[in-house]
Amino acid sequence: MASKSSLELVVNGTPFNAEKMVLISRAFSSDIRSEILALLAENPKGLGVSQIIEQIQEYSESTISRNITEFLEKADLVASRRDRQRKIKSLNPDYLVEYAGFLSSLSSLSSLSQEPISKVVLAKREGRRITLGDSEGESFYPINFDEIAKIGKALDNGNRLNILAILQQGHVHESSLVYQLSVSQPTINRHIRTLALSGLIKHKKGPGNTLYFNPDALTNYEAFVRYLASR
Repeated sequence: MASKSSLELVVNGTPFNAEKMVLISRAFSSDIRSEILALLAENPKGLGVSQIIEQIQEYSESTISRNITEFLEKADLVASRRDRQRKIKSLNPDYLVEYAGFLSSLSSLSSLSQEPISKVVLAKREGRRITLGDSEGESFYPINFDEIAKIGKALDNGNRLNILAILQQGHVHESSLVYQLSVSQPTINRHIRTLALSGLIKHKKGPGNTLYFNPDALTNYEAFVRYLASR
């Protein structure tokens, strides 16, 4: 069950820093930021901003630089170092590993959550799309950066994380969330709509409007985070 503390989120018995999980989720809530992370994962020695721009040509240098500084570096997902006259950006796996652990706790019933992080590898790249797979070539995870952003947006709010933590324990009636989270019914309704649009929850109409967590909607997102965390 979710913790009442605004700083702590307990998922499947494991505590996480809620603010940090929200900050990292926000970093994934844009297709451009996920694409930057994917490029850095393919280049473990790092890339200069100009090299990133060459790969993502539809965005300006200022847009790419702002997304790196204000979101990816702020969430500690990207580190910066100087190499002669260039600033080199590279992945910082520490918090990605923690975030992958959070997602595994949330989707604890899925087969992916039982596998080691290092098992997810890059299978192929086709333009702006990548396909991930396990090291044995038995499972494949098509990654669409727009879909990654949709899940990231759904996870970038502490109340929504608490709702998922509660639903991870079993289905509940919508009205009970008002009391468990001490927020208004309109606020709960807004968060439920966001989670439902992302596919993370399903609901059965009827008395109390029963809500269910849908861990399958998290599979490709979790695979992408695991891939980044293992670089």
